[in-house]
Amino acid sequence: MKQMHVDMVNVHLFHDASNLESVEQSPSIYVGNRGRALRHTLQKLQDLGLPEAPLFIFGDFNFRIDLHDIVHDFLPSTEARPVKADDETTTAMEYYQAGEDTPALQLEKKRFVLRDCLTQDGLLAQWRKYDKESRSFPQLFEQHISFPPSYPFSEDEGVTQEYMKTRPPSWCDRVLYNAAGKELVQSSTADYFLLGDTAEMGDHKPVCLSVVSHPTSTSQPEKTAPQATTAEHANNNKNNNNSAGGADSAGSTIEPSAKRVWLCMSCFTACCD
Repeated sequence: MKQMHVDMVNVHLFHDASNLESVEQSPSIYVGNRGRALRHTLQKLQDLGLPEAPLFIFGDFNFRIDLHDIVHDFLPSTEARPVKADDETTTAMEYYQAGEDTPALQLEKKRFVLRDCLTQDGLLAQWRKYDKESRSFPQLFEQHISFPPSYPFSEDEGVTQEYMKTRPPSWCDRVLYNAAGKELVQSSTADYFLLGDTAEMGDHKPVCLSVVSHPTSTSQPEKTAPQATTAEHANNNKNNNNSAGGADSAGSTIEPSAKRVWLCMSCFTACCD
């Protein structure tokens, strides 16, 4: 970015292999695996002795909601009944409300069926507090999340906004940054959003961070990007991605000398205008 040094690191951390393991304790064993991998990555970057610069770490962190706490908070009075195979191994867990014959929640290794499904807005409002994994890294920062979980969206043809009944919906895909990155983001016009809510994108929807860095030679008042829907972002991206001095994804005007950085993690791409 001309005079600006920016480091970008893409990661893809370990997934939750089994819902039955995830629900047993808080934090789950998988949280520990991901934490060790991310700490290892951060240590290796520090060992390189790179000059202090904005660092953006983006990709499929596979951060998952705390399934143990979700079950205990949302289904506090349920009876957990294991389903066992012939060899007595547990193949599923079913959670029943008192006096009911239909399970409120069914869990298998790769199956998550919640009887009372939440809408995307409901997930954002009620489940965000169970997205805890990034809190273990106080040296990393993130824009406020105002979009629904990025995984696991249906892969069926023509279905764009429904989740598969395989895993609890989670904010797996993220863009995090260090203190220098936070300073850059706070001094810029930034937007953090989910891309493709009306398009078939696979089980992960790309999460994008757009940062418009303004020239330091002129005084630039702080601006707040107006909110736009994901569909509007997609249209703006298509129209403006290759144009200089046009409108950014949030609809604000970009000065010809400003620099725009896009980090779209699920597609594992980063580019500068």
